[in-house]
Amino acid sequence: MYASAFDQFDSRTHIVVRTANPAAAIAEIERVVKQIDPDVPVFNPETMSAHVSESLWQQRMAATWIGVFSLMALILAAIGLYGVIAQSVAQRTREVGIRVALGAAPGSVARLVLREGMTLALAGMALGVPATFAVSRIVDRYLEGIRGIDSTAFLATASLLAVVMLLACWMPARRASRIDPIEALRCE
Repeated sequence: MYASAFDQFDSRTHIVVRTANPAAAIAEIERVVKQIDPDVPVFNPETMSAHVSESLWQQRMAATWIGVFSLMALILAAIGLYGVIAQSVAQRTREVGIRVALGAAPGSVARLVLREGMTLALAGMALGVPATFAVSRIVDRYLEGIRGIDSTAFLATASLLAVVMLLACWMPARRASRIDPIEALRCE
């Protein structure tokens, strides 16, 4: 490959070789260069895949940090919903105790708490998912080379969020279904 030094000047000389086995060719290229002129140093020989991988380290690091912060946000959202539902169950201990004393099955009590928590989670998702689609459409206009919205990733994220929220609601619901009516009525 020939590239004119006048087009884009770089004081270093580059040799680019296409081969079936790049890793093995590096040693052979170094040997040939030393054979031609032993005083010419061979600096940083690498394969194209290693070169591309090295050039993308900032993007990979940014993606890693975005993933870490996203996971932290998911955990905080789950803890927040758990806290809200657990507080609601704690405030309604007497009501739940009366329901159980009047014959409510533990499953119906758990469904009541799950319904309350998942209503909050699904309302948030009903607002958040369309807003995210709208914002991503706007961002797509300003980024070159982006090919639309990856709806599979959006659906996978929404599904993961729904499962995490279900688990966050399930723990207080389970606790509510096991409330002893006598203790619940005695506590107030």
